[in-house]
Amino acid sequence: MHLRYLPRNGTDLVLMRCLLRHGVLASLLTVLGMQSAAAQEVRKCALTEPKFHVSGSAGVFEITIDCGAAVANAKAFPSGEGVLAGLSLYADAKPDALMEQGTATELTRTIDAAPAIRTALMKTTASKSVAVAGGPKWIVLKDEDVESFDFPVQTIKLDSEPGKVAVKFQAEVKAFAGKRHMLFAVWPKSESKPCDRDNKFARSGCKSEGYVIGDGAGVHPIASYPGMEINEFKHPNEGWTTERWIVERFR
Repeated sequence: MHLRYLPRNGTDLVLMRCLLRHGVLASLLTVLGMQSAAAQEVRKCALTEPKFHVSGSAGVFEITIDCGAAVANAKAFPSGEGVLAGLSLYADAKPDALMEQGTATELTRTIDAAPAIRTALMKTTASKSVAVAGGPKWIVLKDEDVESFDFPVQTIKLDSEPGKVAVKFQAEVKAFAGKRHMLFAVWPKSESKPCDRDNKFARSGCKSEGYVIGDGAGVHPIASYPGMEINEFKHPNEGWTTERWIVERFR
């Protein structure tokens, strides 16, 4: 970090010389430099294909945060500080059709997901060629349009070395009856928001935990599995972006 000091008068010059003489300014620059480096330290990681099994009356989900050098669709994870890992399950839903362009003169659609998922959803919102239990394995949906079940959020800390971290979520199977699609996402700690658990429209995570992650206006996690669909609209006078989840059928 390079800090420029622009003196405005003789008093400033005297103060700066005093600081330099006593090593205070040098120490301050060192501390600021260390803080900046720590704040910018990141690991390139991705969420890999999860596992699901039933153990007695409980359903157990496991996702791996892989920070290996060769992992596909890696994102910048902050290391040395905690991140929030969440799992939501969704009921059956018709996949959303591509959004209408309306007044937009150009639409750019991006599938932010691992290569196999991108290939399956290149020009559609349901993986016609890849299925599970008779239904598309991957579909695109709007979070607010589908009934969901949220597992309690977990705080995960990553170190600065390459490696893998397994994250498990568990709940009684009856708690998520009727839910067949899953979505994992990792968020910054700042995305934890208090909510009104008494609101009749509150999602299950809000009712059970008293908070939600994300702002409801978009998606914007650090990373997610299966991923996101991103639509960028362009118009001569403006442009806008919409994001929707890709979810995976697990049973």
